[in-house]
Amino acid sequence: MKSIFTLLFITLINFVFSQENGRWDSFSVQEKRITLDAGQSHNLSITLPKGTTKVFYTVRAMKLYGEKEELSIISKELSKNPTPNFAAIATQSANIAIGMSDAKISYSIIGQSDNNNYNCYQSRGIVTNERVYIDYTNKNCLDISGSNLKLNFNFKSENKFFGLRLIFEIIPFVDNDLKRGWSQNIKNFLYENFVKLIKESNNELKINNVEKFAGCLLSRVMEAYTFTEFQLLADYERKQYVDNMAKLCEN
Repeated sequence: MKSIFTLLFITLINFVFSQENGRWDSFSVQEKRITLDAGQSHNLSITLPKGTTKVFYTVRAMKLYGEKEELSIISKELSKNPTPNFAAIATQSANIAIGMSDAKISYSIIGQSDNNNYNCYQSRGIVTNERVYIDYTNKNCLDISGSNLKLNFNFKSENKFFGLRLIFEIIPFVDNDLKRGWSQNIKNFLYENFVKLIKESNNELKINNVEKFAGCLLSRVMEAYTFTEFQLLADYERKQYVDNMAKLCEN
């Protein structure tokens, strides 16, 4: 029996989380122009807006002189479509150099959440151009169960004899509902549909007071986890926790 209502509950949670309600936030696009001498490093800290669940960024290394600085890639994409598929863009154009630039860099990213630091990303060797998409499934980069999200970039010029220009752009995807946690709308949706599903399966579940059972289980889950924390648990962790709480709610 436990496996049935556990599956029902987790299916509902996944459905709620999959109903993405947000946008690529054009007002939070950040663009940086950085000049690096030969072998020089530069640290850049990017503070992400509340509710960020994804980011798309571009890094372009160019000669100090003689290479045309093109229109912002992100602004260009947004001008074509207010909701471009940056994940597809990153996949299609990863590591494609603009022209035949001799400017080379390497870089790494440290993800930061609630003042905790995580190794997020390391460029694949020496690069000239990268377009990278990151979402909340990479908790080392975007630990959305916390707050005060930052991405800390460390760029290094791999040129031995001449300087370069570094052009950096980043845009966040902001989920309008992320920080609401267990909002009233989510609680009502889960309760009503959980009760409905249990009643539809009650010949097998045999629960006497369905409403009381559903309310107890939801309360215990909400006390232990935020909405995003629960969603980011591994499947076996969620199942184990719901099974354990269900035993308590049956008594």
